Amino acid sequence: MSNKKKNNHFAYLIAVPAIFALLPIQANADSQEPSNSYFLGEVPTVLSANRLATPQLEAPAAITVIDKQLIEASGAKEIADLFRLVPGMQVGHYSGHFPIVSYHGMSDIFSRRMQVLVDGSSVYLPSSGGVTWSDLPWQIEDIERIEVIRGPAGATYGPNSFLGVINIITTHASQDQGSTAKATIGDQGYRRLLLSNSGSNGNLDYRVNLAYLEDDGLQHSYDSQRTSSLNTRLDYKLTTNDSLQLNLGYSEGPRDFRSADASQEREAFYSSLKWEHNISQSESFYVNAMYSYNRVDNQFTSNIAPGITSFTNNDQRAERLDLEFQHTLEPTDNTRLIWGLGHREDQAMAPLWLNNHKTEKSHLQRFFTNIEWRLTEQLILNVGALAEQNSLADNNISPRIALNYLFLPNHSLRLIASSANRTPTITEAHLDFTLKTSIGSLPHTTSEDNLESEQTEYFELGYHGQFLNNKLSGDIKLYRQNFDDLLSSKLTSSLPLIVDNRDSASSKGIELEINYRPSHQTLFHGGFSYIDIDSQSANPDYSRSAPTTDFNLLASTHLDNNWRVSSAFYYRDEMEWLRSENRLGSFKRLDLTVAKTVKLTGKEAITLSFMLQNALGKNETFVDGNHYDNRGFIEIDYHVH
Repeated sequence: MSNKKKNNHFAYLIAVPAIFALLPIQANADSQEPSNSYFLGEVPTVLSANRLATPQLEAPAAITVIDKQLIEASGAKEIADLFRLVPGMQVGHYSGHFPIVSYHGMSDIFSRRMQVLVDGSSVYLPSSGGVTWSDLPWQIEDIERIEVIRGPAGATYGPNSFLGVINIITTHASQDQGSTAKATIGDQGYRRLLLSNSGSNGNLDYRVNLAYLEDDGLQHSYDSQRTSSLNTRLDYKLTTNDSLQLNLGYSEGPRDFRSADASQEREAFYSSLKWEHNISQSESFYVNAMYSYNRVDNQFTSNIAPGITSFTNNDQRAERLDLEFQHTLEPTDNTRLIWGLGHREDQAMAPLWLNNHKTEKSHLQRFFTNIEWRLTEQLILNVGALAEQNSLADNNISPRIALNYLFLPNHSLRLIASSANRTPTITEAHLDFTLKTSIGSLPHTTSEDNLESEQTEYFELGYHGQFLNNKLSGDIKLYRQNFDDLLSSKLTSSLPLIVDNRDSASSKGIELEINYRPSHQTLFHGGFSYIDIDSQSANPDYSRSAPTTDFNLLASTHLDNNWRVSSAFYYRDEMEWLRSENRLGSFKRLDLTVAKTVKLTGKEAITLSFMLQNALGKNETFVDGNHYDNRGFIEIDYHVH
């Protein structure tokens, strides 16, 4: 399937106009005043910190918000690239179709220590853990905004909300209705087509997207992909107090895997149905049901030594059913309370990791609550906890207490203390990785019986401020995090390696984030982090799994005659992904975008975009030989309202 050619003509074609277009970035930046913007005129509201709509000044967590305007300005072609805008986050690629997203390091190719939600439902894989981003059927255009909790949120979202939480919120089907056809071509055989239609029929709002992607991936790697996907969102108003939200998504297609003879067939299905009932203006409840299915077909042989062949069966099946009830109310004038229950059933089949074709199952029950108590006009206390019963590990309680002090209008300090846990995945709990060869089987890695959950304690001192009529916001946090019972393999004189709860580590650092939107046409975004991980473990080496420093800078503006230009720069220090055995040098990436919108009629418009990624040249990602090269893209977007 691969057709790898050194072909960067798009990159060079658009580099010159992109750079020149960026020179007058301030020329007409403030030519118009905003009509509506998430960050303008009022303090931003976030939903994810405590499951309550909360002004960001009062949120019991450090949160990065990536909204539609910032997504458009970034020029990102895949969802994973958006998280380069988050201080303390690392983005890499195990292959061209396998991005990795982690917060504060401590991750291999599966980022098991971070929770990922789409419209409140977890898309964390029950089998191997983490998220296979390229399998998600949602398109970057579906996203209304992303809220990233930078810190543990076990008290809110339970197991695996260990380092942080990504909550992707899709656009309500009633917004931006019409039809869209978008086509993108670029280097490395990149071809993408998106067809979208949204509209209304009585009390029903709907959106349907169909997308197809071809991409030859990284240079000199067998990592091409051909992916077709379909997703739909339905929002139905049953009564004035009742609403239904239905999400359906499906993706499938072949991927190259390591060699021309080891291709994968992948399939993913996600669905969720949410009923929400408003009892009054201050009281409501919802019931949410979610089901997901993931399939990988991947069997191949390899010559590992003269006369010795290995046989690999990396077929995988994973299913999840999750039910959740949540009740929100205001018991008194100065308190808000949420509480809820959840039940989850997971099952997985993975012969490579389990050394059998059995389907292993697990179940989890959870109870969660959080009370927000406004002690005075300036002091806000949040106390919450989540209790879980899990069939894979011990039962756990994850508490959090947070105090916000609004010492001046639009300025607040926050103190947070919390703990969280990470439950072993099905493949970790039942691990029996055995090499199958032409001369016999060789046990390689197994897990101890009755693994325990990993544990963390977290402490944060933060500041959030709004300036210039809320056009400028800044957030600073100092943190310390301690880890115990981390899962790792025990080094022995002979195979197999034994995985158990044997490691500990600690992390401390500082993070800074700034957003400035002087008008609806112009935005600036920046982030910085310093991370210091201390660990005595050699296998894996947690202390090198995150860069000491990283930062990002983005600027975007709309010029006269419907031109838009933006640039984004990303930097991180040296780091080494866990178990990669490859020390990566520093990473510098510059992305440039130039776009022109032409209004055809009152309802029709075409936008032509030119994008250059990695304009500064080649960067390593994950291991030697995996290189980001500069890539150019041309995109045409036709939209009718």
